[in-house]
Amino acid sequence: MASNEARIVLALQAYQRNEFRSVRAATIAFEVVPKTLGRRLRGTPSKLDFTSPHRKLTSTEETTIVNWIKSIDQRGMPPTQSLIHQMAEILLKQHVGSILLKLGANWVGRFISRYPDLRM
Repeated sequence: MASNEARIVLALQAYQRNEFRSVRAATIAFEVVPKTLGRRLRGTPSKLDFTSPHRKLTSTEETTIVNWIKSIDQRGMPPTQSLIHQMAEILLKQHVGSILLKLGANWVGRFISRYPDLRM
């Protein structure tokens, strides 16, 4: 968990346990942005926890791709963006059953940015 995210979670928990009289006091104590803590109190998820409605692959399919990337990397085969895109397209076709639905040209870059341990 990123240190900023950890501070937000701790501030949220402390406020909910009534350790602070106000949101402002919690934000000062944990050095977080008041607007962010307010949004979290209203139920808005963090960017890491948010799932886009435009997401094309399921969490299981994404986990499969991550494991596949790690597997081929361990065997000495470089996981190129082209290979990752092809594997994702195969999973998408099996999932959706349509050849019309495609992944965008920048899908691999965005996918890798969500998984820091995969950065090439």
